[in-house]
Amino acid sequence: MTDRVKQSLFDVVTPWLDGGVVWDVFAGTGSFGLEALSRGMERAVFFERHRPARLRLGKNILTLGLEDRTLIQTGDLYRTTFDDLPSPSVVFLDPPYRHVREKTDVLDALIGRSVEAMKPDGLLVFRHDAADDDVVISSARETDRRRWGQMTARLLAPASARPG
Repeated sequence: MTDRVKQSLFDVVTPWLDGGVVWDVFAGTGSFGLEALSRGMERAVFFERHRPARLRLGKNILTLGLEDRTLIQTGDLYRTTFDDLPSPSVVFLDPPYRHVREKTDVLDALIGRSVEAMKPDGLLVFRHDAADDDVVISSARETDRRRWGQMTARLLAPASARPG
């Protein structure tokens, strides 16, 4: 993701960066969660199972001196529960692109569990390849969709949340 696209995405998300908790799901190096911390979020929970990415994420957290504001979860996201974690105001969900097509049902279930864990007025940002714009997400209500080149970001809220 280019810096310009990331800036554009965060311009859209800024109203939800209220000092609460952000989850960075399929975190990789943690760029979404770390950016959210730099823009006012108090805490970040990173979900990353892949060891090399997790090691790089840990180094990034140490370099920025954010150890006391972060938590790294390493379990299988498709099987984990979020019961013992702080409720997020914002969730960034950036799965490997192949999961959007190959694991649609379990990804949809993960989105559903994530929005259920969110604050009532929270936001889930689902990033995926624009070629997958036709993939249906039934576990959350889409409030907006933005496309930058070959990347789409869907803004999702709990299905039960009131529009607006």
